[in-house]
Amino acid sequence: MFQTSDSLYASLMFGIIGAVGGLLILIRAWKGHQLQNPDFPLIGTTEKDGSYAKAAESFAKDSHAVLCEGLKRCKGAFRVVTATGPKIVLPPRYLEDIKSDDRFSFAHEMAKQSLSHLPGFEAFATPLHNNIFQDTIKIKITQSLGAITELLSEETSLSLKQLIGDSPEWKECYLGKTVLDLTTRLSTRVFLGEKLSRDQNWLNLSLAYTMTAMNAAQTLLKWPSILQRLANRFLPECIQQRAMLQSIRDVLEPEINKRKKTKMAALRAGEKAPSSKDTLDWMDEIARGRPFDLVFGQLQLGFVAIHTTSMLLTDVLLDICAHPEYIPRLREEVFQVLREDGWKKTSMYKLKRVDSFIKETLRLSPQSMITARRMTTEMVVLPDGTKIPKGTSFMVPTRTVMLDPQVYPDPDRFDGERFFRQRFENETRAQLVTASIDYLGFGYGKHACPGRFLAANEIKVALCHLLLKYDFKFVDGGSRPEPLVWETAYLANPAVKVMVRRRQEELCL
Repeated sequence: MFQTSDSLYASLMFGIIGAVGGLLILIRAWKGHQLQNPDFPLIGTTEKDGSYAKAAESFAKDSHAVLCEGLKRCKGAFRVVTATGPKIVLPPRYLEDIKSDDRFSFAHEMAKQSLSHLPGFEAFATPLHNNIFQDTIKIKITQSLGAITELLSEETSLSLKQLIGDSPEWKECYLGKTVLDLTTRLSTRVFLGEKLSRDQNWLNLSLAYTMTAMNAAQTLLKWPSILQRLANRFLPECIQQRAMLQSIRDVLEPEINKRKKTKMAALRAGEKAPSSKDTLDWMDEIARGRPFDLVFGQLQLGFVAIHTTSMLLTDVLLDICAHPEYIPRLREEVFQVLREDGWKKTSMYKLKRVDSFIKETLRLSPQSMITARRMTTEMVVLPDGTKIPKGTSFMVPTRTVMLDPQVYPDPDRFDGERFFRQRFENETRAQLVTASIDYLGFGYGKHACPGRFLAANEIKVALCHLLLKYDFKFVDGGSRPEPLVWETAYLANPAVKVMVRRRQEELCL
């Protein structure tokens, strides 16, 4: 078959890029262990081998073991090799020193890892250039949780009826897929309102974009940085991402333009501009005329909110199946709180056993084994004299902290009421949304997850419905499946099936 000139050009460019890229990758692998901060010990390889490639392989297979080895062998910082290059690991004791220091930049590190300077990846730069994105979450979304809670309950009830159904007979259910669909609908209801939360085309697009973007970024990060802009033009994964971004614009921009026209007409008539009370309007209000791409803002909201919330809720349900002895007490608490107070923001606070169960799940299944991803913007000397050069990427382990027997007795055992009991000693510190030096599930310091309050609310509302309306168990009396672990990711297996059936709830929700 003859090729068109465009496809022939693309094939030739692939060949050229591939040849040059392969050579540069080999060179980088050969000398990579010397590329960043050789004064810090390299962990994940033997002194005899000492290779960059071996260290990268060790970290990919078992990063927890590598991090534990580094913390045991080294008094201070050490190096590991990740899929995106060498990074410095700082022991958790440094968190107090770096938590609010602007020389340790989250924005610079995320810009590097997300490729936000390249066409198709611009949405990932949304939180980096100003505070519009963060303030929308911290101010508008968090302050609206009281009004949002009942809407979330309404959306949960409708979604579960469609996703799981009302059959009293046991049936198999792909847990990860069901929970992901549910949290997508809940988040969309908050972010974009009722219409789009029921629009299957939009739901499919918003879900697919995140996966497509991650796949494209992972593929592109394998290329040397000097070739990434060129490779981005021709790699199929990157072409697919840009096409999907255009499809998303085709859905959102007509609504954005419609709202702008309505507001302008109201202002010309001397009337108050209408507000839809969703994140499209909230971002516009926070921007106050500053340039801001609302489509990119929505994509970034979906990226940071939907999948992390879904993964945590999936892990919680797996722990419910693994520890059914907690179910009666959890159901009783949900019944008592909702019967007395209904769907209020304060009701979610009163679900203290539910809160504790979720927090224990996140302690043992933290989604990521590291936190405090930063890059130094200048040479930094830590209080103990450790020097970190400008432009250094570093991170801090989390799982080692949350498995510390000095903080958590019998740390490997799931104890769903661990934090419920702690409330009698320190009410605030024991709450799920509290980020502390010994609980890093949501990060720590000024960059602790700003959306954790919404995530906690969504998960609690969903659990209220799931606990009262359904029974869950593992298929064929199985046990909790092992998580998927690669590099620092620690995730529930999305292919896991559970058995589910409808039950008669004690309270009409």
